Amino acid sequence: MIDTNCLLMSHSKMKSCSNTEMISNAREMVQEGITNVIVLVKNEDEASSVKELSRLLAKESLPLKLEIISLCELNEALFYETKQGNVYTLGKRERYVYIDYAVEKNQFEIEKIFYDLQMKGIVPIIPAPEAMEIFQSQPNLLYEYIKKGALSQISIASLLGKNGRKAKKFAVKFLNANLADLVGTAYMDEYISLQEGYEFIAKKFGESTAIKLQRNASSLLVGESIIREEPERISSRRLFLL
Repeated sequence: MIDTNCLLMSHSKMKSCSNTEMISNAREMVQEGITNVIVLVKNEDEASSVKELSRLLAKESLPLKLEIISLCELNEALFYETKQGNVYTLGKRERYVYIDYAVEKNQFEIEKIFYDLQMKGIVPIIPAPEAMEIFQSQPNLLYEYIKKGALSQISIASLLGKNGRKAKKFAVKFLNANLADLVGTAYMDEYISLQEGYEFIAKKFGESTAIKLQRNASSLLVGESIIREEPERISSRRLFLL
């Protein structure tokens, strides 16, 4: 399995904890069947910590590979930062990057930036929209972004109820409406089981949905096109049922 949007522990804790603690977390992931982890970083400092951890895992002969991808501020300079090699992306033909959603921008600005990025071969991914107030209050904003080519990733922690009842319900609604293309643990300091998450998805949405999401994680890792289904709006009736 491939875990996306994941940390063995928070970046701040990485600097203070022992190697033994990190190795223990890594062993638990390997035992669960995880082979690759896509790690989000906000800056070069965090990227350096991940690279050091990769060396540690190799030294311990642990078969867990870490891949770095940037969590970027959404602005018009992002393409040029990517072109200059200042941003970690995955893939070559399809270049994926995670977006730190900025609610202070107006929607026209955001849609324009998303469109411009995709015209230049960069695919933006919005992580954990189900936990964001803006998408809880205006879920069809997410529909508009997905319709225009952005991707979204639901947190396994939300699906398993670890981010609260509201986040769980929106995670379910977004998956039902084809507004979630990826899932990942977003693990910080409490272990979240990726396997348990996929079992929940298979039971609630069907085995085919769980398989599709696992394939999408593989495609993200190698930069291939992700399987997408026609997104649906969240109707007023669906919101009332929340």
